[in-house]
Amino acid sequence: MSPSPEKPGIFTYADFDLQALCRHASMLRKGIPCACDPDQRPASGSFNWAILVSFEDQGESFWQAKLPHCDTSELKVIFQSPKYTIIGNAPSDTILPPSNVCSASANNEIGLPFILMSEALGQPLSKAWRPASSPQPSLETPSKAKVLSQLGRITWNLAQLRFDKIGSLFEENESFNIKECLSRGHMMHERFSLSIPRGPFTSKDEFYDSLISAFSEHAEVLPLSHHCFIAPVPSQGEYPCKLQYENAVNLWNDFVTVGGKIDSADNRLDYIITGDALREIIQKLELPASNPETFPLYHPDLSVNNIYVDDDYNITCIIDWAFASSIPESMLLTAPGLPQYRDEISLELQVSFIDGFIAAIPGPTEGEVVRRYRKSL
Repeated sequence: MSPSPEKPGIFTYADFDLQALCRHASMLRKGIPCACDPDQRPASGSFNWAILVSFEDQGESFWQAKLPHCDTSELKVIFQSPKYTIIGNAPSDTILPPSNVCSASANNEIGLPFILMSEALGQPLSKAWRPASSPQPSLETPSKAKVLSQLGRITWNLAQLRFDKIGSLFEENESFNIKECLSRGHMMHERFSLSIPRGPFTSKDEFYDSLISAFSEHAEVLPLSHHCFIAPVPSQGEYPCKLQYENAVNLWNDFVTVGGKIDSADNRLDYIITGDALREIIQKLELPASNPETFPLYHPDLSVNNIYVDDDYNITCIIDWAFASSIPESMLLTAPGLPQYRDEISLELQVSFIDGFIAAIPGPTEGEVVRRYRKSL
């Protein structure tokens, strides 16, 4: 949703009581005045959008207010979960130092669920890692390789945090428990409303079967949105300049609009057939795992927006652990897509990720364990 001409840019995604938010933040700092620039455009991610608030005594230092990127019915499901309060907090100090959650509320005078958190260490990797078609220079390959190597090491740490079921992490009574699965495939595009198994799951087969059920039922009963179509949406990284990318997007939009191709019976039928084919494929697929009886922890939105680095591209913090879940090991060991989760990285960067992972394995670890991890990676 775009703001109307009368509205400041801060209301790009939703209307809310900005003054109430500032009052709440000020109360948390024992009355120190809080301000928020209404002309700022919110930063936007997959699940949330965010704005910055500042305090009189902190100079250039900011807090971040995160608000949801979805409609009211979806908010009930996501924000009323106690687990959501772990946003920004890695569930283990073996990962990275987190930013600090100062307040979280689903029902309040602000008008929207929100989370207030202190500023993360460093700066978002997105400030340096840009698409190939960006007019500004992107990060050099050696620096990208350095980041991927560190992500490999962090992935090794996550692989050591094992659970006996697949599902999302809920915080209760100062401990973490695995409950229903709040993955993208189960939640986004109104899939939270579907009557499908949501776990927790005791096997990867149950988990994949549930995801396919969400996919197929979506095709049968839910609206097919702009990007739900068998033809690939143009990707900015595939075009040498922004103008060519925008032209390709315009052509794609024209193509799917003529004849209502997106929400057509033919398109839905294609998706349903694809779901049936996926179910058969998954039943036959055997992916290696170092320990198939347990499941590792996973960050579901590892994009350049959520990875923070210092000036030398050392990772200082990873934020947005809100939907942290245990998953099949093969999903964790897949090199992350950067800059966003749908993107693919080069073979050179994949090798850096694998090398970082293997280098993090302690020396005394048995050779057979290392061999199995290499095979899985």
